[in-house]
Amino acid sequence: MKQKYDVAVIGAGPGGYIAALKAAETNKRVALIERDKFGGTCLNLGCIPTKTLYQSSQNFVNYLEYSRKLKDPFVQDKNLVHKAFENAMATKDNVIASLRKQLERLVKRSDINVYRGSAYISSRREVAIDDTEKIYAKKIIVATGSTPIMPPQFDLDRKKVMTSNEILDLRELPERILIVGGGYIGCEYANIFANYGVDVTLVELLPRILNSEDDDVVREVLRTFKKRGVNIYQNIGLDSIEINGGRINSRLSNAKTLETDLLLMAVGRNPNSKGLGLEKLGIKLNEKGAIGVNERFRANRNDIYAIGDVIDRELRLAHVSEKEGIIGISDISRDMSFSPMSYEVIPTAIFIEPEVASVGKREFQLKHEGIEYVVGKSWYEKNAMAQCSGNTTGFVKLIVDKTTLEILGASIVGSHSADLIGIIATAMNSKATIETLDNSVWFHPSRPEAIKGAAEVALKKLKS
Repeated sequence: MKQKYDVAVIGAGPGGYIAALKAAETNKRVALIERDKFGGTCLNLGCIPTKTLYQSSQNFVNYLEYSRKLKDPFVQDKNLVHKAFENAMATKDNVIASLRKQLERLVKRSDINVYRGSAYISSRREVAIDDTEKIYAKKIIVATGSTPIMPPQFDLDRKKVMTSNEILDLRELPERILIVGGGYIGCEYANIFANYGVDVTLVELLPRILNSEDDDVVREVLRTFKKRGVNIYQNIGLDSIEINGGRINSRLSNAKTLETDLLLMAVGRNPNSKGLGLEKLGIKLNEKGAIGVNERFRANRNDIYAIGDVIDRELRLAHVSEKEGIIGISDISRDMSFSPMSYEVIPTAIFIEPEVASVGKREFQLKHEGIEYVVGKSWYEKNAMAQCSGNTTGFVKLIVDKTTLEILGASIVGSHSADLIGIIATAMNSKATIETLDNSVWFHPSRPEAIKGAAEVALKKLKS
């Protein structure tokens, strides 16, 4: 007999498992279908492993610097860097396993029925799992995520030419690596490998890396990358690659040829919508296969919802998927207390050295829109806590509406910026003005004082 559910969620990534948990909280009978590992890309192949590797690599750099100051002879061990990398990879695996177990226990305690296998929506409100079992669901949420893009002409050998999926299985450091793509994934891996002394070259087809950030942010990143020996080619593409005797010969669009041990392709991601039966159901997809949805995450059929990286949007972030899942379930539950999803105040972070975090509008967007604004900037080198820690690289930048004094956006470059940006995002969501930040009492010494410093600068400009 076919099992019947109120909601079936396809995909147990951040959006999917949150949607399943929220549905279970409203006493709905829920099925959660996952063909691979719980946690999706974020936990297994994205956010969590890369941030663990980032932290391990930064710890290694800090250890080396401190040891050299103390003239510790152990730092001369030639195998030290390889041991550190092996330990980082092992730590990454342990963190993933621990968090995955926590998630599985949470789902189990919530009385959600879990199905392991590939899902196919075989007919109206019917989902087949691996062609061996079928379930019935009044509502179906597609939360199947996305997959790294590997251009077919470069898909030669996933042991030498990798995406961000395969590189997490690496166990030996390369001497030289070419990273194609200067977005946040490419830059994060460039930072990690540079920390272990790898010769890193980063190639970006667009005029600059991190093209979603303002010029002053990118300049600070480029300056630090250059100081650490990372070779960066902007406005340059990859024409061809050839694998010869374990080495990769890459020809760039400027006719330069590079020889490396590995190549990481980090040129974006495509939605995982194939094989679900969506076309047969008449679900609207864009040219990349992303599902079109309304503001409540309903597709063009009332019984089908979609959330996360499989839908037609640019922001591929776990916390965005989670919020979408909550709103989707609120619509299914007819709970209108949730407002439609707003993408105006979404914090983003790039875990490199220096860290980069942003929220709201960037200056280049406001200039294009013709909105008048002022900028308040405070440098880390003037912040007491930054001086106490010995890391004074970076700044806090607040962008303020000239008329309303509301905060339109912010960028932070420097240590702990991913933590600090949440303060500004909360202020923006509360419709606080720049005066609110200036009038608040901030703990001393602390890095958030740099936010107050930027607010003071902005207010002085507004009053002058």
